[in-house]
Amino acid sequence: MRTLTLTLCLALAGGAAAADLPLADAPILPGDVVSACLSPSLTERVSGLSWRVLSPEAWGRSIDVGESPDTLTLAQDGAAHPNGWVRTRVTVTQAPRTAANPAPVQTLTVTATPSGILPETTVVFDLLKEAALPPCTAKAWGGRPALVADAGDWFIIAGSPKAKLVRLEGEQPRWTLTETATAKGTAPVSASLRVGVGALPAEPAAE
Repeated sequence: MRTLTLTLCLALAGGAAAADLPLADAPILPGDVVSACLSPSLTERVSGLSWRVLSPEAWGRSIDVGESPDTLTLAQDGAAHPNGWVRTRVTVTQAPRTAANPAPVQTLTVTATPSGILPETTVVFDLLKEAALPPCTAKAWGGRPALVADAGDWFIIAGSPKAKLVRLEGEQPRWTLTETATAKGTAPVSASLRVGVGALPAEPAAE
């Protein structure tokens, strides 16, 4: 497999870049956006316990890499529930980098897998947790909440219409992107967001 190079664009981008597509020339996300996306938290409802699944410093320590002609996948186990009731895994996927698309949109997914100690496990995913982001505006995109940079150079889109976006006022507004899911037995549940460089893409056509 070709060597993969970790870089800044959600702290990674496909190192499967062609020789005529220098990685250093790819547009990148602001550091505050990268840090926010790599700091998801979970809350398990019955125990009432919350924990940070990942941190920017922890990302990249033990990554599993998958590569196909259409998709680059990087995955890593996240922190487990403090009592061991839920395991987690964080996955980032993107299309390969090309000259026409040097910074593909990336999808970050947090998966929670219950241990089965409860017949049902309700998990609150905070994909963004009180994140201090560069100036941005909340919008709806394809029926999903989204954050769009006022400068037009980055965006974040929730993976589900069920997700909620909360703005905490202050000297610098802070944003939380949250979604709740209930698992039966040991069935995994997940939540995701999409993050990209540049202008918000056109909304998908209505089905």
